Amino acid sequence: MSLRPQSVLPPVPEDTTRVAQTAFRRGNPYLLLRDHLGPIFADTAFADLYPARGQPAYAPWRLALVTLMQFREGLSDRQAAEAVRARIDWKYLLALDLIDPGFDHSLLCEFRGRLLQHAASERLLTRILDTARDQGLLKARGRQRAEHEALAAARKQHESEQGRRLYGQRQGIEGTISQGVRSFGLRRARYRGLAKTAFQGMATAAALNLDRLAAWFEHRPLASAHTSRFSALAA
Repeated sequence: MSLRPQSVLPPVPEDTTRVAQTAFRRGNPYLLLRDHLGPIFADTAFADLYPARGQPAYAPWRLALVTLMQFREGLSDRQAAEAVRARIDWKYLLALDLIDPGFDHSLLCEFRGRLLQHAASERLLTRILDTARDQGLLKARGRQRAEHEALAAARKQHESEQGRRLYGQRQGIEGTISQGVRSFGLRRARYRGLAKTAFQGMATAAALNLDRLAAWFEHRPLASAHTSRFSALAA
């Protein structure tokens, strides 16, 4: 398959916009992502993955988005391809007509294969992170400490203001891991082999960040921190 990148990506068709906005009057994460961020990906970002000649390929910017939505919702390739055909919110984010037949589910496996073959899996995560930075939702972090202090000094540091800030960063990291395990199936590998397993981790991280962008636009409140049973008894 060959790629002929589109210089201008298509807007959401009028019929799709009308039906989606009528169906989701209270809002929808995918509608918000499309309205605030546009298509997110572009064909030119994947141009080097395709040969110059051959049958025209399905738009890779759409396959990239479907891959992230697939990992966000824990769908198989067949289920994701069916969602493209059947779900209005997916058609809205992908700028597809209501009668668009979608694509065969095997294209998702082929797209993952191209990303793995060219060591390009990180492009999905990098683009989502760049989008978050452009929206001012991601701040650069300073260099972390290279060495740990002795145990006694660390305990004293933990009680200080700086220690509480560092522990707050740890809470964020633990929360991210917990969300990945609980909501995105990060504990189990979908595939066999280190390269494919690494791709799953990269795609899951990108899908997680995509979900957090949607939560930001929805003004979804942050989940409260978990309180252990022992702490509850002491309260």
